[in-house]
Amino acid sequence: MPQSPYPAPFRLALEYMIVDLNHLQLLPLADRLLQVVARQDRAQTVQRGNILWLSGPHRNTIRLQNKSWSQKFAPASDSFQREISYINKVLEPMGGMLLPTSMHPWITHDPEASNWSPCCPEAQLSLLCTDQQELQRLFQAARIVLPLLPALSASSPLSEGKPTGHKCSRLLSPKPHKASNGIPADIAAAPAQKQLPSPLTLAANQQQLTLHIGLLDVQESPLADICIASLICYLLQALQSGQWETLEHICAFPAETLESILAKSIIHGEEALIDQRTYLEFFGHRGASCSAQELLGAIMDELVPPTSNFYEPAGFIIGEGSLATRILRSSGPETSRINIHNTYQDLGQCLAQGTLFHG
Repeated sequence: MPQSPYPAPFRLALEYMIVDLNHLQLLPLADRLLQVVARQDRAQTVQRGNILWLSGPHRNTIRLQNKSWSQKFAPASDSFQREISYINKVLEPMGGMLLPTSMHPWITHDPEASNWSPCCPEAQLSLLCTDQQELQRLFQAARIVLPLLPALSASSPLSEGKPTGHKCSRLLSPKPHKASNGIPADIAAAPAQKQLPSPLTLAANQQQLTLHIGLLDVQESPLADICIASLICYLLQALQSGQWETLEHICAFPAETLESILAKSIIHGEEALIDQRTYLEFFGHRGASCSAQELLGAIMDELVPPTSNFYEPAGFIIGEGSLATRILRSSGPETSRINIHNTYQDLGQCLAQGTLFHG
């Protein structure tokens, strides 16, 4: 990545499903996991090093996040991976393991069912700002980047045992999701973190101003999640600095057009066609149209030097397609239950070993 400063110190939160080792069915073991590791009957969190563990809302997911703000991505990737390895060791005697991606591929998503329990893990990138002016600049840059996030991170193409037709199905699940409330037109319209879900939320107190970026699906390993987070941060830095267009020009771009591009990205992922010339010009692209994959490739070529730790994984993610695309490729055209099971078993191994999924 460029050696220019990061746009802001970051935190990353990653949520993983807890499933049984053999059949990959969801297991409500999060509370027990925390209690065993903390050695306390009512433990609600665990902190090991800089990584904080929290139980998900339905006890079948565990949320990991770096507790301290950081500006270095590679150590964060290593820290997350160490915790995942440790958690899997603790879960193994219980018959469990961690499973990545942002939607279980075959559970029924029926909010009317008595035993319905939504399981749509997500990733969230939070950025710390020093003052209101920096927050304003970062917010405007983030608005422009949001439509590209599903193209980079989609990992939820299957639901109830079959393809949904959307690469990022998590954003269409029955529970309230961040896309439903639209992209805020300006910083005054961005909700506080504790209000309704939104692609961009704000948190402010006497000590800090924070921008939370949603719409990110969970990847197959922290290596991929951190790679995507780093690319987002450097892209935000380029937009803030006016590398391609002035920030004033970016601020005037209508939210409705951004939401139109986002809708395509949710459905088609990296294959989404972007034909808004003005939007493409924000990233230095002078053609009339291109796919999200082509645009991301051009952005990577400009922003990511070959010496970066994330050059190869970024090239793989953009070149091979989103994790959703690779999942569909691995599951095959018939997407039989056995193929889906084998695919997600492989994804579990990628998470355990810290590798990328080829599909």
